[in-house]
Amino acid sequence: MIFRRHKVDNFFLIQFKSNFASFYTFFNTYHTQGKIYYEMFKDTWKSNEHINSGPIYGVLVDEAMKNHEKKLLFNKKYNQKIKYLLLVSNYDSNSNPFDSWKINSERIINLTKILNIDDDSVLFIVPRNKNTIKKYLIHIDKDRKFQKKIIMDNSFSTYELLAYCNVLITEASSSSLFEATINPNISIIPFNVRGINNLPFKRDKNIRVFHTSEEIYAFLSSIKKNNIDLSTLKFNNNYIKSLLSNKS
Repeated sequence: MIFRRHKVDNFFLIQFKSNFASFYTFFNTYHTQGKIYYEMFKDTWKSNEHINSGPIYGVLVDEAMKNHEKKLLFNKKYNQKIKYLLLVSNYDSNSNPFDSWKINSERIINLTKILNIDDDSVLFIVPRNKNTIKKYLIHIDKDRKFQKKIIMDNSFSTYELLAYCNVLITEASSSSLFEATINPNISIIPFNVRGINNLPFKRDKNIRVFHTSEEIYAFLSSIKKNNIDLSTLKFNNNYIKSLLSNKS
């Protein structure tokens, strides 16, 4: 349904996590999420036409923002001032070297420390694999201080949470970073939990990427100390959005 809305019939879609062997494609037309993909792979894509379709699932974030009844329900249920959203990708894989628990665990330890910055805050977590999330939760909350402030609520979709939360924290190569820009008010924190050296955001010095939970905590603490309202900061949002545009 999403692809039909963008008038996509036959397509080749690539993400940064894809196999390098798939970079060579001979489709007549290829669609990407933004100009950043075109700039990165234009020398290897052999198609005749490139169409920038924007964030494929961004339409779902847009629909959530327009759903005033659902947003009212969310705000009534969760009236905290600061609502963090943590999207958890695979972190302990036997097949993908980037999803190594050894690498991930060193970076995410005590991530829930950010909930100390503002008492009126909560952390929503959306895991890719719910069956193994317990191991992850124990590691990000070693002292088990914030169990009541960590929320996993299946009554709201990932895209609704992107529309209603204040701060997104997710893997620095996740397409959710682009989908989040549909919400103009959310702050976006790309978190390099996989320890990838050549991240796409290195192309834009205006976009800050974080490499450890301590770095995220230090940054958010400094925002608070400078009396900047974190709920309206919109950190990284416009710069990431600019990577999707066809405009120079």
